[in-house]
Amino acid sequence: MFKVFMVGKYRQFIFIVFFVFVFLLFAVTARASCDGICPVVIMPGMLASFDKKLMYQDVEDNKWKFVPFGNVYKTLINELKDNGYVEGENLFIAYYDWRKPVSENWSKYLKSKINEAKRVSGKEQVDLVAHSMGGLLSRAYIQNDSYGHDVNKLVMMGTPNYGASEAYVVWEGGQYPQSWDVFTKFYSNKIINQLKRTRDKKDILPPLSFREFFPSIRDILPTQPFVKMGNNMVAIDSMAEKNNFLIELNKNINTVKSNVVTQDDGVITFSGLTGNTMETILLGGVCTAEDNAIKRWRDGHPNPDPPTANSAQGDETVLLSSSKLPGLAPENNSELPGISHTLIPDDASSSIAWFLNPAVQGRYEKSSRYAGFVDFFNRMASIFTVYAQEEDEEPPTLDPDRYIAPDSMLSFTVSPNVNFEIIDPDGKVLSRTENQLGEDNANFDDDPEDSEDIILITIRNPKVGKYTLKITGNTAGAYYIDSTFVNNNGVFDDSNEGEIKKGEEKTFEATVSETLGVDLPANETDDGSGDTTTTNIDNKTENKTSSSSGANTSKNKSGSVLGATTVRVKLSAVILGVRQRLEREIAAPPPNGRMARKDYVLLVGPVNEMLSRARAYETALAGKKTKTAVMLLQEIKGDYRDFANKVEKLIASGKLNKQTVNVLTALVQRLGNAGLR
Repeated sequence: MFKVFMVGKYRQFIFIVFFVFVFLLFAVTARASCDGICPVVIMPGMLASFDKKLMYQDVEDNKWKFVPFGNVYKTLINELKDNGYVEGENLFIAYYDWRKPVSENWSKYLKSKINEAKRVSGKEQVDLVAHSMGGLLSRAYIQNDSYGHDVNKLVMMGTPNYGASEAYVVWEGGQYPQSWDVFTKFYSNKIINQLKRTRDKKDILPPLSFREFFPSIRDILPTQPFVKMGNNMVAIDSMAEKNNFLIELNKNINTVKSNVVTQDDGVITFSGLTGNTMETILLGGVCTAEDNAIKRWRDGHPNPDPPTANSAQGDETVLLSSSKLPGLAPENNSELPGISHTLIPDDASSSIAWFLNPAVQGRYEKSSRYAGFVDFFNRMASIFTVYAQEEDEEPPTLDPDRYIAPDSMLSFTVSPNVNFEIIDPDGKVLSRTENQLGEDNANFDDDPEDSEDIILITIRNPKVGKYTLKITGNTAGAYYIDSTFVNNNGVFDDSNEGEIKKGEEKTFEATVSETLGVDLPANETDDGSGDTTTTNIDNKTENKTSSSSGANTSKNKSGSVLGATTVRVKLSAVILGVRQRLEREIAAPPPNGRMARKDYVLLVGPVNEMLSRARAYETALAGKKTKTAVMLLQEIKGDYRDFANKVEKLIASGKLNKQTVNVLTALVQRLGNAGLR
């Protein structure tokens, strides 16, 4: 009886001690397993991470951010924030130098970010959410011997686990693949051009420039046969270059699933499915002298050139067979019909939030007390939503966070020894202190306290027309202004270089054209401070007016590309843009395009000749082989006349619709404006 009394007397105390013990045990377990709420580390894809000084000047100052106008993860990040994650507390972005090989990046950037996430959150594990190349960094860590078994779950979106064929087009051909949009071409071109200055390799040509500045592209070359010569596939081991990193990593690809902590359901992949993805590349064309000179197409020239997409099973960049992971349940290799490679993070954001933390969205469903009510509420909400959609005549509002690729991009990169201001065709000012174009449309990146920091101006979907550029010397010396304009017609570069005095002001007028890019004024020597240089682009006449002497002189600019110190409009880029437009015209269904296949073949012949000779011509210019360049230019002009004559006859036949006639006429004009008339 005494024992019973004692138990009864201290019953509440015993229960309290018991619950405290259970709570402490639960807390320890939660620290080990995260209790379904691990901190999240997002691994972006190639080109998404941006440290301007590192990317342009090879000096890392750890000012990492998403590349301007290229944050394709905004929807995903906000979805996670809406579900309880807080950036800097349990949500982290692992930026990295995507230019470098994966093997150099995962330990420096990913592992250190995982350690930071664990330290800040107090958890022992993290969840990784990786897009594209970021998935390869994640795998390189998880499959490494130094792996700390601290990844709870892994999400991979469009990861090229077995490589991507289009990487070969860049690595071996030095060409932009057809899936690269305006944004991708823009930033890759900008970074390459600036690194040419930084590393004093101004004359390096593609594909050598891609191999020099973006060695990471080799890490996404396909690991399985993808090149065909005649009727036979070419063995990977017999090719000029192979992806040793990924070949070695894939020997233990099955350990990805077994190495994450949540082994039963810890890995999921999301694959876009839009078709039009490159799979097999056909070789058979004749390699030119230029190919051999710059080590291009070392396995043989492709036919067609450039290679085209030939598979319906992919996201326009990565094939389904590459982005899926073997050994997973079918539901964990998710397909997203109609979603391209870039938009996978947008479309999969809700599914990812649920996968990482089902308790956040499903906390009421987990309770048996409210399960019936929640099920009824969800069904009623679904019915109401359908009814509302049927009654609503207005289209749904677009998600403001959803990524929309730009149609064109414009930028100016300016030496750090000047102040810079730009006025657009509408009179709006963009400078270090003023942005009348708006943060959604323009970005001015400059650190006034860093005398070595270059100025970077980026404008999304810029107005075409005349821009006024103003520079003021901070110190005396050489200055430069590099411009890049990219749209669906091509990639266009120009530059202006000269000397400037401290306090001296210079003003230029430059014209942005949809077919010619940016035309910056040629450099002239100033006699005194306060001079103003203006350029009238329309009639190609430059007027320089000196306020000190009142002199007024004129100089005619030749329309010919030959003879310029710098190729203002890269001829091969213009011609390649013409060929790509022809390809789009034949691919477009009526009424947008009605060009017969035989008509396309008729026209593309002289265009291919122009392109091959233009590349040789640019090589001759870079090597200062003037006689060779003159001869090639005359041959290119002959090809142009052949193309123009065939277009004229085809239009005269009357079998083309009005839109196609307009397209062909514009293409002839575009080539003529490039100096081929």
